[in-house]
Amino acid sequence: MAARLTARDTAILQPIADSFIAILRSWLTPAEWRQMNARNQSGEYEHCCASHDFCDANEALLQAMAQHGYDALEEDPGVWDAIWKLADPQLRHGKRVKKGAK
Repeated sequence: MAARLTARDTAILQPIADSFIAILRSWLTPAEWRQMNARNQSGEYEHCCASHDFCDANEALLQAMAQHGYDALEEDPGVWDAIWKLADPQLRHGKRVKKGAK
């Protein structure tokens, strides 16, 4: 396994977030993905993600981290949060925010 991650390791975490999104996209139908995006834009899902309505999204994150040589259960919970934050624009709006964009 690779060295332990920190929440500030964005250069490492972004590819993991991208893999996480790819796994979720492979598990959800296009209609479910659109529903998830719409739900995530509502106030009801402000502090959570509607991906959990369709699958075990935490399992998707475990798999994404493993693809990159990390054991998610060994990592600090802040790393999980950082990956979710990097994936959030795609989970809420269906697109990745470019670095430096607001």
